[in-house]
Amino acid sequence: MNNYTDLDPILTTLFGDGNGGFTKFKYTWDTDAADGVWGNGGYMESTGPSWWIVSASDITTQATDKGLAKDGIDGWFTMQLGGNGVVTSRGETGAVSVTSEKKKDGWDIGTMTFSGTIPLMGILVNNNNQRQYVYQILKATDTELRLCAPEPGAGDGGTAWFWNFKRQKTE
Repeated sequence: MNNYTDLDPILTTLFGDGNGGFTKFKYTWDTDAADGVWGNGGYMESTGPSWWIVSASDITTQATDKGLAKDGIDGWFTMQLGGNGVVTSRGETGAVSVTSEKKKDGWDIGTMTFSGTIPLMGILVNNNNQRQYVYQILKATDTELRLCAPEPGAGDGGTAWFWNFKRQKTE
């Protein structure tokens, strides 16, 4: 008897090892991103920080000022499928789920939801640094991950926050 399971293709994009299996990846700030590592821009319009751009050289100061000192330039998090599949440089653990559910065709490729923890600087600055758990996935490749989250009530073009990460395979 054969059992087949339909997996959401985004799972292979984010967690696939290239050989039909799944693995764990480590994420750090994308210090090579032309549009900085973190910041804000237009929801469902920008593809990275575009209004207020935080460079790699300024992320440690921003992280410390927001009470997330371990999220600075040396910050990291790992993700893998299952249980406590997320571990952060803050010492937090949690889980992550992903779907191919999009907010706007041609802009994002899916949705990522964290529980128990957040990615690096996963806060909404204009909302008292409230932790953000749901993100739109703008780009996911074997080298980078770009996430976005809107401020509450933001529509197309409203204020959103953007995160640019580099992906590395872990041992």
